[in-house]
Amino acid sequence: MKYLTELIRKWAMRKNMTPAQFALAWMLSRKSWIVPIPGTTNPQHLDDLLGAGTVRLAAWEVEEFDREYAKIDLM
Repeated sequence: MKYLTELIRKWAMRKNMTPAQFALAWMLSRKSWIVPIPGTTNPQHLDDLLGAGTVRLAAWEVEEFDREYAKIDLM
């Protein structure tokens, strides 16, 4: 993977969710004290974001995603 957005899309498709839902689910899986605060003015986007709260990533999924994520050069 060359870009973080590509990696997130790949995993979102794999988990049958939107990229926004996956990104939030991944953040929620990090540490219990990490609390992402997404914002939107669009009610449809809010519904999409709330869907992330119903998804859990297994520990092995987080580890696998993190391994792929670590290979991406972020600037």
